[in-house]
Amino acid sequence: MRSTQMKSKGKLNKKTYPISWVYVNIQQLLLLFSFCVKCGGKILSVKPRFTGIAMSVDYICSMCTFASRASTWHSSPILNRQFIINVTTSCSLMMSGIRFQSIQNFWNLMELPTLSKARFGKLVKKWLFPVIYRMFSDGKKRVCDRLKKNNTDGVDVVLSGDAQFDSPGFSAKYCTYSIMDCNSNEVVDFSILQKGQVTGGLEHQAFRQVWNVIVNDEGIEVDDLVIDRQATINKIMEDDFPETEVSYDIWHMAKNLSTHLRTAAKSHSKIGTWHRSIVNHLWYSCKESKGDQNLVVEIFHSCLFHVLNIHNWKCKRLIHSKLQGLRESISMNRPYPRKPELFTGCKHPPLSKNDSRATIWFNAEDEDYEALFKVVTATRFSNDLRKCAKFLHTGKLESFHSLKLLYLPKLHSFEMETMIILTMLAVTQNNLCVEGSNLLKTYVVRAYSRANKDYVLKNRNIFDNLTFKKALLLNIMENIKERTRLPYDLTSTCYISKEVPKTFHGVPLPNKDIMIEKK
Repeated sequence: MRSTQMKSKGKLNKKTYPISWVYVNIQQLLLLFSFCVKCGGKILSVKPRFTGIAMSVDYICSMCTFASRASTWHSSPILNRQFIINVTTSCSLMMSGIRFQSIQNFWNLMELPTLSKARFGKLVKKWLFPVIYRMFSDGKKRVCDRLKKNNTDGVDVVLSGDAQFDSPGFSAKYCTYSIMDCNSNEVVDFSILQKGQVTGGLEHQAFRQVWNVIVNDEGIEVDDLVIDRQATINKIMEDDFPETEVSYDIWHMAKNLSTHLRTAAKSHSKIGTWHRSIVNHLWYSCKESKGDQNLVVEIFHSCLFHVLNIHNWKCKRLIHSKLQGLRESISMNRPYPRKPELFTGCKHPPLSKNDSRATIWFNAEDEDYEALFKVVTATRFSNDLRKCAKFLHTGKLESFHSLKLLYLPKLHSFEMETMIILTMLAVTQNNLCVEGSNLLKTYVVRAYSRANKDYVLKNRNIFDNLTFKKALLLNIMENIKERTRLPYDLTSTCYISKEVPKTFHGVPLPNKDIMIEKK
């Protein structure tokens, strides 16, 4: 299948790209069938027909056709009775994240020949899915081998985990739990569960499934795991995997704090003026603690002194007794705040008189200060904050989930097999991007930040995601040519460990005629 190098006449006129297929009006094409391309004789009859989106033209030449037997011209090369255009179109659509219904509407509007949905599904499952599975398996083995080498070399293995549901709200059908290496930002493995496969919540069971594969099957020793404050997963780790230390994602902690501050600010206006500064102080506390769980709590609680315009509180007995009284007035069993021992003064330079006068300070006797005290020293939040001392987060994993939505948007429903394979494709693309081997260029753009309420500069990376997909297509062509069917059975792997029910709600499909009679 030859391709022609063509130059674009648009903005990218300095670049070239291969052209292998073109759109041609059928009437214009049939004009070429006036004379035989073999002998130049006059063509007596022409009959076009379609196989999928491939076109064949049967024609009878007055000179070189014997016994009225028609010759045939095909619009696409044929390998082992397979029209290449049907295979490449189906596989390219799937790897581009284009839904079949969308491209079918386009074909109908353009009055183009179409593939049936059944034929489309059969082609991608027969040729594309096996090569994606093999490429993913090779990449997974490479990542796991590197993590095992880190175990041998004494390098800490830090993983992050997060779940993504296939639809918003409480109507999810699938739960995908992904595990990423925090040092390289490569996805190690994932697990997908469908509602009805298991009883109870999906997230912690999907986590247990993928974690057992990584720790027990692959034999990787994990030093730290970062999650998003999931109490059930934390309990699983404490009971079954105590050798791995669990940390909480700082972004989720900051989001929770921001929500509570915003709620408190509705009735206490001073809190609203300090909202952004207190959330920033949370990030600063986690970064400066250097893994010390007691220090991270003390640094964060120090904002209670700063908002009173007190910047060194080591010998301030009056304010310590005031905080003690506030704590006991809320609850005698409230453990926080404790008397600071590790962090006894602000690290910022002394404030100028103008800055001090312009700042809206709290008063220890104000109701606003008591409301802020309750939010900052909340028992569960302060206990969870101890798990943020290592300054770890799942931001890169959230970016991977955004990439996954390109292939598996939440507005569409997919079969379990398609969910697994397209997640493998997303994992492969993510791991290639973080390696930097397919980075084309980096440039700076202006983007509006809702947090800063202003425009900020951000780096944008452009990656070459076509090369590895074209390699998959070439692999498919080789398999068709050699009549090779790659071994591929997800039911024998860890990705479908339990039987997938036909419906996730458990209600059997009733007879249509009976339903009509009852109506």
